[in-house]
Amino acid sequence: MSLKEKAKGAVINALLGERTLSLRRKLDSIRNRTHRVTFYYQADDPYSHVLAQLMPELVARYPIDLDAVVVPSPTAEANPEPELRTSFAARDARELARYYEIEFPAGAETPDASHVDLANRVLLHKRALPEQLTAMQEVGDALWSGDQRRLEELQSGLGGVAPPEVEAALDESSAKLRSSGHYQGGMLQYGTEWYWGLDRVHYLEKRLEAEDLGTAESVVRRRDITPRDELREENGKIPLDFYYSFRSPYSHIAVGRMIRLRDRYPIDLRVKPVLPMVMRGLPVPRAKQLYIIQDVKREAKRLGVPFGRVCDPVGLGVERAFSIFPYAVREGRAAEFLESAGTGCWAEALDLAADADLRGVVERVGLDWAEAERSMKDDSWRKLAEENREALFGIGLWGVPSFKLGDYTTWGQDRIWILEDKLRRFGNPTS
Repeated sequence: MSLKEKAKGAVINALLGERTLSLRRKLDSIRNRTHRVTFYYQADDPYSHVLAQLMPELVARYPIDLDAVVVPSPTAEANPEPELRTSFAARDARELARYYEIEFPAGAETPDASHVDLANRVLLHKRALPEQLTAMQEVGDALWSGDQRRLEELQSGLGGVAPPEVEAALDESSAKLRSSGHYQGGMLQYGTEWYWGLDRVHYLEKRLEAEDLGTAESVVRRRDITPRDELREENGKIPLDFYYSFRSPYSHIAVGRMIRLRDRYPIDLRVKPVLPMVMRGLPVPRAKQLYIIQDVKREAKRLGVPFGRVCDPVGLGVERAFSIFPYAVREGRAAEFLESAGTGCWAEALDLAADADLRGVVERVGLDWAEAERSMKDDSWRKLAEENREALFGIGLWGVPSFKLGDYTTWGQDRIWILEDKLRRFGNPTS
């Protein structure tokens, strides 16, 4: 490991430490005495529409000052597959509406650009917060229902800015978002911490409760739903595809849960690793990297997954681990090898590009180092990586971790509980 990489790892490890978090929160409490929360709303983002539905109750339950800021779509470098992401997000929001007390149009699709422009014209008009939150919900309902007539009625009734003002206003709000340290909408900011969508509201609520600002029941509530999914078996097992990257910390904190699903239910867990985006020529902005690593830290803590001593495996480390993967598959230890490699680079600061560290990762899951060395001389894994990437895009997804269970495809470790819900209803736990 180079001195540069060691220094980078040391900075990340310090950033993720509990002392750093405690100090940041103390400084936040000094600077943010009004307990101000900023809601960054993006009109063509389904998660923003979902989050907007929770804001009136959040404001009513906690003594906070809320700012609502309308922002544009992320830049290309922060959102490399915008069409796939928006299409997936609409499907995901529909699925969330089954489980939570939120609403999302059943037939929602990617909105027309002219409709998004009309929505922004309405939402950029200055109005008091209660009226703005209501406008966000009404405009979002119309936008995601594809109802241009309703959007026009809302503009007529609620007011809107002139078309030439939209771009300048969005540029200004985008600059505010970037200067605050983030890159996309659907976010809540409290002090120096960020909370994405419905899935992270509970962290904000816990922090508010820790500051003696209330202990109310969460504003995020589950519905009682009637099962309607069907899962089909192949050779006595239900296929579950798991798309993974050795450089993805979200993939790492998913692996252990996938192993437990495999051990509890009659599934055929088919692990399909892909190369990291940055090794496929796709940039990852610094703000995105910082948010991800801090978000994974709190998720890992909640899940009881070791995380925080980091040695980034990008480059040679990823390639060496990937080249050993086919050997692990032959030995029936694919998922175990992924978990060991992830623990090494995300929790133990092991360098997967170094023989001594990689050997320990290999041998502790019962694999033979000599066989692993032979596997590293075979570059057929590159073809496998490309085949898996094509398969991932073939199911309408682009990032990792991603999953395919029957007809249900989803992106992100946040949806593993839905996978288990579908398995619990239609599978037969083995333990």
